[in-house]
Amino acid sequence: MRDSIFSSPGQALGGLWQNIPRTIKLTFAATFIFGLLVHGYMLANFLVNHDGISYFAYFSPSSPTNSPPTLSSGRWLQEIAILFTGYIPTPWVTGLMSVLYLSITASIIVACLEIKRTYCAILIGLILATFPAAGVVFAYIQVADSIFLSILLACLSAYLSRKFRFGVIFGAILLALSLGIVQTYITFTAGLFLIMLILDTLSKKESAKTILLRGIKYAACLALGLILYFVILWLTLRIRDVSLTAYQGIDQMGRISLTELPSQIRTAYREFFTFFTQHPYWFLSARLQRVSRLIFTLPLILIPAMMALIAAKNWSGAKAQRESSKDRKRRMWHTMPYLCLLALFALLFPLAVNAIYIMGAHFIYLMLLYASVLVFVLLISLLDRLEVSLQGIQSSVKKHLGAFACWISLAVLLFAPYNYFVVLNGNYLQTDLALRQVYHISSTLAGRVRAFPGYEEGMPVVLVGHHSASSTMVMHQLSAHNAMVGFGTTNALINNPFAYTYFFHTFLGESLTLRFLRDEALREEHYEALSELAVFPAEGSMQVIDGMLFIRVSEDF
Repeated sequence: MRDSIFSSPGQALGGLWQNIPRTIKLTFAATFIFGLLVHGYMLANFLVNHDGISYFAYFSPSSPTNSPPTLSSGRWLQEIAILFTGYIPTPWVTGLMSVLYLSITASIIVACLEIKRTYCAILIGLILATFPAAGVVFAYIQVADSIFLSILLACLSAYLSRKFRFGVIFGAILLALSLGIVQTYITFTAGLFLIMLILDTLSKKESAKTILLRGIKYAACLALGLILYFVILWLTLRIRDVSLTAYQGIDQMGRISLTELPSQIRTAYREFFTFFTQHPYWFLSARLQRVSRLIFTLPLILIPAMMALIAAKNWSGAKAQRESSKDRKRRMWHTMPYLCLLALFALLFPLAVNAIYIMGAHFIYLMLLYASVLVFVLLISLLDRLEVSLQGIQSSVKKHLGAFACWISLAVLLFAPYNYFVVLNGNYLQTDLALRQVYHISSTLAGRVRAFPGYEEGMPVVLVGHHSASSTMVMHQLSAHNAMVGFGTTNALINNPFAYTYFFHTFLGESLTLRFLRDEALREEHYEALSELAVFPAEGSMQVIDGMLFIRVSEDF
């Protein structure tokens, strides 16, 4: 006892390390390596989108707090979560912390689902690191670590609820903290709960009543977490005298319209299947996209097939072939509650991972759909269970079918991460090229402005029209089929008034007073003169009118 109390830090850490299962250690290490390999391009460069550029506004002398207004978005904990790496968006620091959080998350999921096969545990880390939504999170590098922390807390909430007697209470607290960073990832907690319930039902080691009560306990955790989140949000808003923003319907959080609910539920189910059958983000050419569509549809076929094979093994019993007709009927009657539970949990699973569609968001970004990765996690967990079940299957037909399903699943689980790896790095390249193009266009514009006769320092520079440079450049081909909202494009960077202004100030060190022609009265007043201008960068694309330098950047304005 004395030795344990007064042991050195090294001995204590060594003992802790020894108590961690080998599978968990390998999961953490593999996920960390995958994260660095897949997202290294992003971590080693400063590839920002329009939000990343706008983020620099919080470092300007005019910013009262030098921090983003996260509370008005309902994220009362995010400004604290960002502090671990500082507010300054340094890609390598923020990226390493993000990969660390992701590695811990993968380890929690493996522990939560009790994955036994080492290769299955490593596959979970691989799919979490390569899933497209992870890349979009990294595209918002300035807050990426806080988003991955939110996901970690959401998964840890499910783990505690599973492993400890009063874990629901601690799980609800962690879920509230996760929601306090990003409200979206309750979908991870709900999805993991359902995967665990599906596996419990398939194993049939407990009574159907026990499994149902556990499901009710998990639902209570979700409800308590939501209540705690809203209570803290309400108190924080009142104390700091802040109102929720109307952006993306954030001010309507928690208000579910009963008239719209059926439509939202239908959309959630439809988009769940559409994600895998229509928009899996292929890297293959147009001719081979049918092959990709087939491969990404396979998980939706393999999951129910593998469930059926596992259930046939675990629910039939060793003496099923020697049963009398009466005993068989009795066994089927005893199995019926498990079948009903399995159907219920399977039907709720798409709704759980796509719950964002009923949470009031006006526009669904890919980043918000990260929980869709749990489809692959479910497939991996079934692969892990089915391989164990194959050892006890007597029927050669069932054994061959099970082996075939395992090999096909493994092929899908190797192809999908490689596909996503290629697609994500294509988008990273697109962002890199976009920034280079914006640098060139902006440098040319700044030079032409300062050399223009009649321009004086501090004179407003008004951009007329909608810049469309990328439509004729090679990066357009990169985004033709696999564009993901969140990655930077030339058009998105140049045509965002707030971001483009800070691009000049921060990235070029220019003090031009940029404006975009948004005033309809000003447009009508000078329409004739502006119509006579050529389109930049052609000669005759600039003119000083009423103390402002107008630059026409497109045919239509």
